[in-house]
Amino acid sequence: GGCYSTKSFTASVVKVEGDGHVLAGFMRPVGRHDSPVSRRALSEDELAGLLARHPQWHVETGRLVREDQVAFATACAWLGQIAPDCDAMDHHPVITVTYDHLRVEVFTHDRDYLTTWDERLVELLDERWPV
Repeated sequence: GGCYSTKSFTASVVKVEGDGHVLAGFMRPVGRHDSPVSRRALSEDELAGLLARHPQWHVETGRLVREDQVAFATACAWLGQIAPDCDAMDHHPVITVTYDHLRVEVFTHDRDYLTTWDERLVELLDERWPV
């Protein structure tokens, strides 16, 4: 596996498992407990509007999820393209890459609900989605 880090993060790790799965995980920033971006809970109407604007996403166990068939190399290159923006937002998705499959889960890690922060990340990811 490899490591990716910036001055503001303790570590972000990409691990390739024996079966070819790539798991990308990100730890919280050092010494930062909140972001200037609002973390207000999304109302039911706001969530419905988000899903209507981004129909490829669905809610699964409290997380916004999108999956697509994406070639392995394409998905890995996409990770490199979105990482600086995720770092700048201080918000990181859970990403799973397999041979021909990309799965992204978005949720606010320190909240028990979806937030406006998650909405912003979904919008960013959709703008750059590799398919």
